[in-house]
Amino acid sequence: MDKINVVVLSGIILILGVLSLGILTLNAPSSSSSFVVYPSKYLGNTWTVYKQYSTKPPIPGAKIEYYVRYIDPQQDALIVIKVVFANPSYAVQYMSQVESTSPSSVYSLYIHNEGLVQEVALMQGNSIVEVIYVGTSTQVPTGALIGLANSVLS
Repeated sequence: MDKINVVVLSGIILILGVLSLGILTLNAPSSSSSFVVYPSKYLGNTWTVYKQYSTKPPIPGAKIEYYVRYIDPQQDALIVIKVVFANPSYAVQYMSQVESTSPSSVYSLYIHNEGLVQEVALMQGNSIVEVIYVGTSTQVPTGALIGLANSVLS
């Protein structure tokens, strides 16, 4: 065997090892996902799914149930993430990191606006939904983002 074949074979073995551990997946985003959110209902405009997946993140006791990124014709971006934790205390710990506060002073709703970037995080039980809007020229009403986050939790 020459050097090139050894390198290729090593690469294939590495990829198969990573796949078997569940760190990497070959599954393409599925349009048959049970995750159905219609941002147009809350934000107006026409939104197209740019990327979506569900996976197990490196967060102890958690699973990213959904990650969907939308874009609109003006190239505004909307990201919706739903994280489900093994128990509510893990959700509180994660929310304290989102809010940059201690777990004892966590709120179930976090809102952050900075320029054209708006973020809403909503916690209910052991689930957290984060909605992040990145506008190119305008903001959207914060209430619309909260409504969208609430619909994902329902």
